[in-house]
Amino acid sequence: MSIIFTEVENPNNCKARPFHGTAGIVRATIDPATYDQLPFPKDYKYFSCLQPRTYVDWAERIQNFKVRSDDIWVLGFPKTGSTWIQNIVYPLKNNLDSTIFSPLNNFLEIHSILDNIDGDEEFAKFIERREKLFEELDTLPSPRLMKSHLPAYLLPKEIWTVRPKLIHMSRDVKDVAVSHYHMCRNSIFLPYKGSAHEFFHSFYNDYFVWGPYHQHVQSFRQLHHLDHLLLMTYEELSANTLASVKRLSEFLGCKYSDEDLHQLIEQASFEKMQRKLTTIPGFNPDFKFCRKGKVGGYRDEMSEEDVKNFDEWTERNKKELAIE
Repeated sequence: MSIIFTEVENPNNCKARPFHGTAGIVRATIDPATYDQLPFPKDYKYFSCLQPRTYVDWAERIQNFKVRSDDIWVLGFPKTGSTWIQNIVYPLKNNLDSTIFSPLNNFLEIHSILDNIDGDEEFAKFIERREKLFEELDTLPSPRLMKSHLPAYLLPKEIWTVRPKLIHMSRDVKDVAVSHYHMCRNSIFLPYKGSAHEFFHSFYNDYFVWGPYHQHVQSFRQLHHLDHLLLMTYEELSANTLASVKRLSEFLGCKYSDEDLHQLIEQASFEKMQRKLTTIPGFNPDFKFCRKGKVGGYRDEMSEEDVKNFDEWTERNKKELAIE
């Protein structure tokens, strides 16, 4: 499978860089002719994904990563709820174990987006060990709970032939952007010091790592027919958590009573994660990785102009990508 890399130019004079601390940004696309052995529809649309230049050196290793049939992969654009899902799936597969799963645990491509950045001793140690950490993913006991923010076509090839369970999360993009803004303002490897408006301007101009957002989501929605892929949204998980957890449990072949599931929901609640996920390498020590988790929280922080721009951008993408 061939990945094509091209340089990325700044569109529409975006002032917020999509990634800080690297030598530059590349656009990764797939040569469809090299993907014909996988079970993608003939009319599958391949898009492109922005990645830091450091990804180029890791892309082939990620594509050739050995997948196990009993793996569980939590997938989705950053800040769509993957950490919440991880902390629901882990107890489902481990007899309701109340261990809180860190957002950096078993994160497939974390090693490919890191650069040597001063200022955080613990994070510097993490970077130094990234080669070993990637190799250690192969030695994790089964079933592994893996995580990735990559679009479908950049995931390990064996995901589509070995067919492990896949859970993809999506979320209102305005909430994603606001959550991402706060994360980057408190991140050592994604540091951002500009205004919220400039940050959002880059986001809805598709000048953002792991983006464009709508194309990322559509890369999975085109595969909705696959029985080992479960598509979920942050909004449905928030609105009816018990029904969503039951759906997850059934998808993973787990059997628990409603009482058990209520216990799981309590131990994986946003408030519990917020209290326990307090110190994460690469972030300011006072930053709450689980910040608010509120559906529609963008209304408290986004200007009317930015809301309008996001909505118009979303509508254009829905028409172009045939998103319902």
